[in-house]
Amino acid sequence: MKFTARDHVMAVQYPAEPDVVREVEIRGLARTLGLKPHVPFDYTRFSGGRNLPDRAILLGEGKEAIRVPRGHWFIVHPRSGKPLFEVLSDADFRGAFAGPDRSVESARALTEAVAAEAYYHLGRQIELRYLDAADHTSGMWAHPGMQAVIADIREQLRERDAELWEVVDPGEQQRWDRNRAVLPVIVRVRPELSRHGGTYGQARHAVPDTDTRGSRPHRGGRALCESASRSAPMPLGPVTVAPPDCPRCLTHLRRIAERRGLALEESPAPSPPHTDDSDKVGPERPSVAADLAELGDGWQLVQYTDSDRWWLLQHDRIRGYIHRYANMSGNKTGWEAFQFTGHSRYRHLHATSAAKHRPNSSYLWRSVALAAWGIATTPRHETPNPTWTRSWRPPRNTS
Repeated sequence: MKFTARDHVMAVQYPAEPDVVREVEIRGLARTLGLKPHVPFDYTRFSGGRNLPDRAILLGEGKEAIRVPRGHWFIVHPRSGKPLFEVLSDADFRGAFAGPDRSVESARALTEAVAAEAYYHLGRQIELRYLDAADHTSGMWAHPGMQAVIADIREQLRERDAELWEVVDPGEQQRWDRNRAVLPVIVRVRPELSRHGGTYGQARHAVPDTDTRGSRPHRGGRALCESASRSAPMPLGPVTVAPPDCPRCLTHLRRIAERRGLALEESPAPSPPHTDDSDKVGPERPSVAADLAELGDGWQLVQYTDSDRWWLLQHDRIRGYIHRYANMSGNKTGWEAFQFTGHSRYRHLHATSAAKHRPNSSYLWRSVALAAWGIATTPRHETPNPTWTRSWRPPRNTS
């Protein structure tokens, strides 16, 4: 299979004949660049691999999938944001991208692509006994890039005396390694088994080898979060290289260290949630403004250039807007009220029975004042109209 990179343009030629190892290489390239390949079968279930039934490879899913016929080139053009992809025949490719190959850059990109594909399949959880099976020594797994990934996983398992490998944040893994080195007792990490015997997605617990004590005694071979009165031990899976994530186990680990005058590194505080600023008023100054003291302090109706829309503010924060309704004939009648619900979303507010514009128009309010009162208080359907709305009229826009 030909694989090249010229002037930062990456290209790979899909082989004319079926080749399982090369199919996974082009899939890994696509995955590295952000495409999710369409996989018609599970690679890990077949020791020798299988060829695609349509004799072409699909990159992407659904109607947007990119079909690469055999013998054609899959081209990736660099650009900010989403990369640009195209498929060219061999003749068109040679005419458009003539020039010498950059073998060093191509080999590095190919290695990264194949390694990304291997981590994709092994990144959730992998037990050492599965790596020892013949499935990971033949077929696509025979590629040197995939064998290098497996060798790296084996080294991590050997260093930590573990049987289970998971992909975790490197900073979190290094922090756990430093904490484990200062603990006064050997602690291993084991995931909790599910009802069906699996461990994927289950909490990882800290398990001391011998009896120890923090704020209370802990038995060796049991998770730190287990109570001393529990008779049957918690079902746990094989030892993993990943750090513990059970909150109670982490609390007991800190107490064990504090009892001996030691301090453990703690994970950095999570970043604060994104604040919703969509209720802020923009820099534009309103052409008309009217205070609504009847609703409380800080309530105000403002109007910008559109004379058919009023914005309801509370202390300069948007709480909703009121829009003049126009029917199919263009006649303006009644007012629609939209209540701000957060993150630039608005809820169409139905009128109360006494505030309807007409008996059969539950979504139209009789006046701007009633619509503003509805947005501010969200009254029940049978609530009577407040007396101040009878005489209140908004100011006219003279601009």
